[in-house]
Amino acid sequence: FPSHDTCASHLFSAIARSRMTSISRQHLHQELETLLNRISRDLRRSGHAGHNAFGDLLQAHNPFFIDHYGQTLLSLHDIENKDQDSNSYDCILLAYDANENGLDDGNDERFGYRFTENTVKIRSGGGNCQQSGWIRISDDQTLSITRLSFRPLRYTTGLNDDWIRCSILIELEAAVLTHPEQSLQLAQWVTLP
Repeated sequence: FPSHDTCASHLFSAIARSRMTSISRQHLHQELETLLNRISRDLRRSGHAGHNAFGDLLQAHNPFFIDHYGQTLLSLHDIENKDQDSNSYDCILLAYDANENGLDDGNDERFGYRFTENTVKIRSGGGNCQQSGWIRISDDQTLSITRLSFRPLRYTTGLNDDWIRCSILIELEAAVLTHPEQSLQLAQWVTLP
């Protein structure tokens, strides 16, 4: 029979492992939730033109810009005029009136989010999905981001079938580096203005 010290040692080790697992799960959930909320907040601001609801940013530009192939990443007009859902993307570029002056101030009001190298990256100052200047914002010391995707969708409101709205489904998935079996996927719909 094992000694009382051996049993106590095994019990203590099991409790310590369970506690570390719980802590790493909490960290994973908190990190993904923080990232998802940050991205969602910016997407909700896309196309916002300060106090001028019909400012230059909304009149002259789609708030979403180009992908790494130089094509329109997504067009709200195209989504509104199609019955089927559009593609899913791992990079999104957008614009909004960050300084609330009602004008399009160019690259100072261009932002982006991207999934690459098992991390989530952000950029500001214009550019496209393949250019340099992206900064990691996910915790790549303890987590491995396995998916970030943006899928624009079209729907009609319940009040009027002619009133078409667009939304973007954001999906974010990650695993704990030291325990890849501990993974989590979160998703959020963002209704666009």
